[in-house]
Amino acid sequence: MARGNNRNNVKNPIKETISMILESKGISYDTWLEEAHMKLIFENLELLNEGLALKKELDGNSVE
Repeated sequence: MARGNNRNNVKNPIKETISMILESKGISYDTWLEEAHMKLIFENLELLNEGLALKKELDGNSVE
């Protein structure tokens, strides 16, 4: 058997595996995912705001 072929034998999708690990720690997958999304947004808030300001500026210039 060639290397990497054992990946095809995985019976549980990644989400199910992660859910099982999180549940063993007393955390639901949905709660974890929501917290991860919020963390990602807040860590990148400055960049997001700069992008929105640039888009607004470019949209304003295209109207003229």
